[in-house]
Amino acid sequence: MSTLQLDSTTPERKCPRLLDIYLRIILSPARPLLLLIFIMSFGMTNFQGMIGLYVVDKFAFDTKQVGVIWMMMGIMLILVQGGHGTQERHDQFGTRGWCAVGRIHL
Repeated sequence: MSTLQLDSTTPERKCPRLLDIYLRIILSPARPLLLLIFIMSFGMTNFQGMIGLYVVDKFAFDTKQVGVIWMMMGIMLILVQGGHGTQERHDQFGTRGWCAVGRIHL
């Protein structure tokens, strides 16, 4: 088995430890933003999980109907984040128009 030996011309590199990288990120000025992203992600995950339990309990939906609800929520997220966020569409309908579209979808 051969081993790699460093000569005097090869600089020795130190890889930062994973904990050091995490600490540098957590203690950076972006900490409030990272905390906000974590809270929002946690809230959306809980919402998506609880909406299925709610409709099963309140409206006696079965698993196929809950799956359709999740599919529609996913489609709406794709449309809102991907298609409706463009400047041309905003200029076409304006802020009030998009607020009306949001109220209709709720």
